[in-house]
Amino acid sequence: MTRRTSTMRARLAAVLVGVLAIVVVTGVARSTERTSAAWTNPAVVVAQLNAGSWATGPVNPGDGNTVMTDIEWTLVTNNPVQVCFIATVSTTSTTPVPWSLQMDLTEAPFNGATSGFQVDNAPGGGNIAWKIGISYNTAAMTATIAGRTDVNQPIATISNATVLRFQVCNWSLPAGVQTPSAYTVTYTNSPAWTSSRACVTATVTGNGTSRFYFGWTITIDMAAAYASLPGFTHWSNPTGNQSQVVQTDLGGRKFRFTSKSAANIAGTQSYVFTYCANG
Repeated sequence: MTRRTSTMRARLAAVLVGVLAIVVVTGVARSTERTSAAWTNPAVVVAQLNAGSWATGPVNPGDGNTVMTDIEWTLVTNNPVQVCFIATVSTTSTTPVPWSLQMDLTEAPFNGATSGFQVDNAPGGGNIAWKIGISYNTAAMTATIAGRTDVNQPIATISNATVLRFQVCNWSLPAGVQTPSAYTVTYTNSPAWTSSRACVTATVTGNGTSRFYFGWTITIDMAAAYASLPGFTHWSNPTGNQSQVVQTDLGGRKFRFTSKSAANIAGTQSYVFTYCANG
């Protein structure tokens, strides 16, 4: 085992705490811990990632022999974007055949990354990570996961009596892309306005159509808040998260705020941003 692999394992172990899910593979129940430090309720997000019906995704069988019986996603953090998945692979063939998985690097959560993916052992999968490799086709923006042939006792071919279970992580992916269809925004005049401060709070809430990190944009009209004060002195952000957005002054005391990576959300998670006029 390389020093880098040990380091990455320690790093993953440090962050994947909290939510316990039961995963059934070939009749044996195993537990996998998953969490996300970026969210207030990681249990909800994990359930959305790994339950329900997703017709397509960024990881799929790479040939007609391969059956991907399960895939479990873990969104480790959103700044930088760090994502892992555990794949369970088999085949229906009774004789040994090559297997592979293909990653579509244009899709979320990969968002154009063409390097940095690492194969590691998964709980219950045995010590097989060193027998699996990843090759990249940057022209097609794909990556292929398959068994290596240059190792002792290779697993480049499998039959239906074999189930492979392994993990793939990337610790530095691009930020989630702006996805207007993935969220709604509500605005409230809160906290309660006073003679010295009037605020508008925007709440961005995912609608569940995007299981991976995505960006968002809001526009806050501060004209009424400004007008309510007997004298204006400055703008402020009491939620303390203005560094996580890009602000654009649209004129007329209207402002656009666009999320940076640290403000991206996923699933049905929410993000709250408050902007105030002060007198």
